[in-house]
Amino acid sequence: MTTSDSAGEPLSASDRPARITAVVFDLGGVLIDWNPRHLYRKLFGADEAAMERFLAEICSPAWNARLDAGLPLAQGVAELVAAHPDQADLITAYHLRWGEMLGAPSEGTVAILRELRRAGLPTYALSNWSDETFPMTRARYPFLDEMDGILISGTSRSASLTRRFSASACGASALRPRTRSTSTTGIGTWPWPRGWG
Repeated sequence: MTTSDSAGEPLSASDRPARITAVVFDLGGVLIDWNPRHLYRKLFGADEAAMERFLAEICSPAWNARLDAGLPLAQGVAELVAAHPDQADLITAYHLRWGEMLGAPSEGTVAILRELRRAGLPTYALSNWSDETFPMTRARYPFLDEMDGILISGTSRSASLTRRFSASACGASALRPRTRSTSTTGIGTWPWPRGWG
């Protein structure tokens, strides 16, 4: 039987949709509601603008990405405190009260995860996450133990969606990159995009 596109033209083997053999999830914002605002709204009170400036300019996404890539929390906090001594208490809270940034599990996505597992598809997690904070995270969300494998950037000492990290993911899960994946709100089908490993 020949596979054709909507115009009736035959599809080559490389153009045909790949069979899904496993599903890869991101964690933050997909399975887990992680957000530093859960903590900093308590510290800034009604001053949302000051909180947003702090999270944009001091404990910024770029700084947090360094933590996710393996920078020790204590070192990262010390660097910021040295640069912004007037903000020391707020910066230190990022470390000492990190657990308060964790919100509820994303129940709809967790339900999808479990439905996929009931269907017999292996499920994995691949995410930017500090290896220091992940043990606390894993203990709080038992559904993570239902997955077939989890790789976080802090363990591989590199940010996700890089050649090095995707290669680590392939090695850790014994999955072989063959075709382009699809992604919907952070849920991807394995294999990874061509050339990422």
